Amino acid sequence: LWWLPEGNNVCRLRSQESMAQSLDGGLFVNFMLQRSQAGVPEADVVLSHTQDPRYTNLTAVPSPFTPGGIRFEATLWPGHFISFREPTTLRMDSVDEATDFLLVDCAISYVSMEEVLVPAVDHQCVGGEHLKLSDLRADLSIRTFFQNAFRCAVWNNKDFDAYFSGHFELWDYDRKHARVRLRPKEQQLTKRLQLARRQAAVVEMVLSAGDEL
Repeated sequence: LWWLPEGNNVCRLRSQESMAQSLDGGLFVNFMLQRSQAGVPEADVVLSHTQDPRYTNLTAVPSPFTPGGIRFEATLWPGHFISFREPTTLRMDSVDEATDFLLVDCAISYVSMEEVLVPAVDHQCVGGEHLKLSDLRADLSIRTFFQNAFRCAVWNNKDFDAYFSGHFELWDYDRKHARVRLRPKEQQLTKRLQLARRQAAVVEMVLSAGDEL
């Protein structure tokens, strides 16, 4: 979903695979309405590199039936809305066939455990000291991540024990006192070099290393 500055709630839809490309790149949803089809109630929807506003611009309209839902109306073709037909077809239809959509933030599903733990531990550790697992488990960012991504309570100490022990190249975990800290970068590099099985991997690590060496 790509919001446009042209007007209120005007947007375009493009394929998920196009997200890594520039704003002007990728495959966009195009609806095949033509001037001669003004009275035609429906039209095909395809993916295309074309970005003609006549066939790509949509307006997000609040659904009159679904709380929080929206409908996608063709901006320059009022009365035509995107609809979904099972099993895999999108169409541009009249208002009677409009489909209500709910926008769901899926970003949290693609965040790794490391991306959450590293800033949380780094923020709370003072002067390189260890952080108690009890303090880590109480961290708001950790609690929010588990709630939104896993739909469960934060791991207990036994679960974190297994995780940190399995990622020892990054974490300096003190099992006896149930506490953890990030290894210094030079230690991380040392651990990775010890785990490397191929000479090419060792060379790559050394060449990409910065202050760790």
